[in-house]
Formats: sequence, structure tokens, C-alpha cells
Amino acid sequence: MADSDLKDYPQLNIYQKIAKITGEVGLIKKGGTNKDQGYAFIEYAAVAGELRSLFAKYGVVIVPRMQVASKQSRNEVESKYGAKGNHALIDFSFNVVNADKPDDKFTVPWTGEALSFDDKGTNKAATSALKYYLMRQFNISEKGEDPDAESPTAITQPAAPVADGPTEEQFDRIEELAPQKGKDVEWLKLLGPKLTTTKAAAEAIAKLEALEDV
Repeated sequence: MADSDLKDYPQLNIYQKIAKITGEVGLIKKGGTNKDQGYAFIEYAAVAGELRSLFAKYGVVIVPRMQVASKQSRNEVESKYGAKGNHALIDFSFNVVNADKPDDKFTVPWTGEALSFDDKGTNKAATSALKYYLMRQFNISEKGEDPDAESPTAITQPAAPVADGPTEEQFDRIEELAPQKGKDVEWLKLLGPKLTTTKAAAEAIAKLEALEDV
């Protein structure tokens, strides 16, 4: 990199800097794996790590702002196994500032969404909002996000057969047995996606009944 190039960076306006950064963002691998459904995804840390040095190089600052708590949307949710959680929908804005000319800036509104069964809902919504804003701003995408990847025109196709899913009685029996056998809510959450048929539910019940009470 020539010294003259570095000297030119402060002269760029914010949009020119954004264009330079977009051109230099490398490939970001999917280093994360969803523990419940098993799919791979790009982690926030990878996005932030890739952009941090470029922001410092070109003199770009992202200033996040969150709406006041009274205007945030929060709804209590409950899993099929009785776990209590919250669904948060929080509006943010990101001021994108040219550090060399602080009056040269623009603001982007973005919404963060999170479903949480712990006390991390606000943090998760904030991370989600910033991550996906940065991915859109700098053209970082994940496989499966392209709307043309699927063509939902199945109305003329024959309906798929209805799966022989577990009955309510089976779910109730599993919920009844689990605490007796020392199984907690997290165990139930992991079991849930596996209960796709009455046979699978029956097998789960049989295994629970075979365990000693705790």
C-alpha cells in the first residue's frame, strides 16, 4: 500500500469510504452452527472482525442508538414444554459517520428481533440488528437468503401427505415423566424436534418410563 493512498483516505466522503470498504470485504465463512436445528450461519463476531480493521483504515464510525424501553415491543411466549420466554422487537438507528469530517454522515433505521428464554433478549436483538445491517450495507450474504432460490408456486401440486405426528396425550405424558426422571426444560427443548411421529413419541415415552425416578 502506497503512503500516498493513506494520505488520500481523509479526503474521501462517507459514501466513497463505504464503497472502498465494500470492495475490500473478503469472503466470510459460516463459522457458527445453530445448536437446535443444525444449520450453519455467519457469526456476528466474524462480520464485526472483518469490518473492524477496514473501519479503522478508512475512518468510518458506526454509532448505534436504541429506542426507549417504553416504545419497545415485548411479548411473553411459552414453549410447548412450559418454558417462559420473551419475543422482543426493538427499533435501532445507526449513524454512519466519516471520522475525518464528522458532519459527513447518514443514519439508517433498523429493527432487531429476538426470541429469548433467558435475560439476553435485548442484547440479542441489538446484535441481530447490527449484524444484518452491516451484512446488507456491505453486500455480505448467506446462502438461502436469495428470494429467487425458491419458487413457492405449489398451489397446482398435489398436497403432501399429512405426517403421523405425536398426539397431545403423548406430549402430556412426556411432560409428566420428564421431571420425574430428572430431565429439565433444556432436555425437552432438544427432544422436541425429534418427535415427528407417534412412533418416535412412543419410543421416547418408553425410554423415560424405563428410567429410575429421581
